[in-house]
Amino acid sequence: MDHKRPIPVTALSILLILTGIIALIGSLMQIPRANALEISLASLVRLVAIVAGVFMLTGRSWSRWLCIAWFAYHIILSVGHTRFELIAHCVFGIAVCVILFSPGANAYFARDKIDQT
Repeated sequence: MDHKRPIPVTALSILLILTGIIALIGSLMQIPRANALEISLASLVRLVAIVAGVFMLTGRSWSRWLCIAWFAYHIILSVGHTRFELIAHCVFGIAVCVILFSPGANAYFARDKIDQT
């Protein structure tokens, strides 16, 4: 059975890729002014967004879990920020879970499990 990628999954994937690329470029531009370990860790987090987005476009089931882990990390980080940032990250995190576990997304990502058998 052919399951097309749902539009919300496509949009989320592209948003993750763009966010990761833009943030990665921004962090790499700060290298002379920042701690090397801090830049390395931030760059790794941004690469995770790119990897999750790319592999969600290809229907890899594990990539949606990577995306959720990426959002969970940002929710945890936002605990130390303003209440608005925490609420915004929680709302985005919930929206991402709804998108990634909708019936259409479940069918789309399930084909990855079928391909592995």
